[in-house]
Amino acid sequence: MNLSPDIDICKAILTKAVLTATNLIHFNIPNWARLLLPVVKYLGLTIACDIQDVTIATDPYHQGFIGYADFLFFSASNYEEPAPLITAFPRLKARAGYRRRPG
Repeated sequence: MNLSPDIDICKAILTKAVLTATNLIHFNIPNWARLLLPVVKYLGLTIACDIQDVTIATDPYHQGFIGYADFLFFSASNYEEPAPLITAFPRLKARAGYRRRPG
């Protein structure tokens, strides 16, 4: 997975989004998208992530997306009882320690 976005171009686009009153950026989970998460968080935008079909809450691939997400979407179709999975995500996010830019 060697794709990566041009961070400077993305910063310019995202900064324009902030100036035009965009409040929410929605992410899917291609590997390159994780490089934009800190930029979006720094700009103070709300982040929504769809981490797709979850098999385990602690899947390392999803952790950065979970940590940065203000809103998390996922499928619990692999779980007969999804409550433990649902309650795991806030704990994982708190443990990750990602913070919104102050002020």
